[in-house]
Amino acid sequence: MNYRFLLITSGVLGLLSGLLPAFLGDQYLFTTLPIAMMFASFFIVPRVKERKLASAILVTLATALIALISFFIYQYATLDAEIATANLKTALLNLPLLVLIISIAGSWVFVKTHEWTERKRAQMEAKVQQKQGEKKGDKGDKGGRATNVRRGRANKAYVPHATKKHYRNTKKKK
Repeated sequence: MNYRFLLITSGVLGLLSGLLPAFLGDQYLFTTLPIAMMFASFFIVPRVKERKLASAILVTLATALIALISFFIYQYATLDAEIATANLKTALLNLPLLVLIISIAGSWVFVKTHEWTERKRAQMEAKVQQKQGEKKGDKGDKGGRATNVRRGRANKAYVPHATKKHYRNTKKKK
């Protein structure tokens, strides 16, 4: 696993979700933290080649931990110690279950969705390859020059343009 990428992702998202409630309001921690954890899982799953579920869970937990630490460092630096301690106790009572549910269930959903998408993409590519193989096999079939001309015209893109038709008057004047 690429631990540097995992730590950078969790660090950036954790700092964003931990410091954003400091400017918007303390109650937004319960909103920004789950969103950052889901984004962490969303960014990691497609880029990790092996142990996707373990990597996603690790990153979401690290994101939550970094967000909580940065939020409470800011709380203790700017607010009274009693208020910050009360906020910390409230968060420690309410957030652990939320963090576990999001990290395990959210990561599992992203991993399964990614696997399903990759499987469907491979099936579509196989169909395209099969159709291209059939077209290449058809080129040697019977048919004269007229058939080849029709095939060539069918592959050209239609470009609409104005045409000027000049009609000659073929009637004789008296």
